[in-house]
Order: sequence, then structure tokens, then C-alpha cells
Amino acid sequence: MYGPRQGTATGDALIPELIEMVRRRPTAFSRGGTSAEDLTYVDDAVEATRAAAAAPNAGGQTINIGSGRMSSVLEILHILYDLLKVPPVAASKLTAPISSSRVQAGVALAADLLGCTARVSLAMGLARVVRAMTDPEAFDGQALVGSQAG
Repeated sequence: MYGPRQGTATGDALIPELIEMVRRRPTAFSRGGTSAEDLTYVDDAVEATRAAAAAPNAGGQTINIGSGRMSSVLEILHILYDLLKVPPVAASKLTAPISSSRVQAGVALAADLLGCTARVSLAMGLARVVRAMTDPEAFDGQALVGSQAG
């Protein structure tokens, strides 16, 4: 899960780490590992949690909440370079991969039982996180839940 105001204190915050990396333009990463994640924007996770709490048949069920789509670190970086208006670093200069879970959420039960699917696209979610990190005063903080989030 990712979203505005997510910190890097846990050492497990991929998106803020990538944003800071793009802003500093380094050519090496501090983490090792695989290269893709199923990223869920915080508003989508909140909406699914609310739906699960209200669903009469959800009790005792294990329901995965996610986007159901793997996003590569290179795809995320491409979007971030565009959002931050920074020329991209050539992939060959990125000397170590970013750690990630390589776990894709099976979201069929959430869709069937809760009527929930991820609404916030990766690009829209990243845009909101970048805006919150780079211009906190301009970030309105309003939830995208229930909106045409893109």
C-alpha cells in the first residue's frame, strides 16, 4: 500500500524511496531484490476495508486487497521521471535492483464479495504522492474514494 505522507522510517516504503532517488538522481539503489510489486493506493485499501466491514458474508473470509496488477520498478520510475520533470537515468546505470515482494494480490474475491476493485491508477496515485511530497501546502489531502480517480 502506498499514499501521500507515507514515510520511509520502516525501510519498506518503495514509493517514497523511489521519489527521493529520482529527485537526487543517484545511479545506485540501497536495496537488493526483485523488481515488481502489486501496488495499492491507500484510498482503494480504505474503500475495500469499509466494504468488508459492511459485507454480511465477509466474516471469516481472507480477502486480498490489491490492484491485481504487477508494476515494475522501471515502470514506476518512468512515471516518476515524467511527474518530477527529471530526465531519466539510463536503466544500465541503475546498478542494483529495488527490493519488492513479487506478490500479486488475487483480487477476485474482493470484487465478487465486496464489489471492490482498485480505482486509482498507478499514474494517478503516484501523482498524488509526488504532489504531497513536493508541495505539501498545495496538496489538498482529499480522498479519491468514490471519485473518478483515473
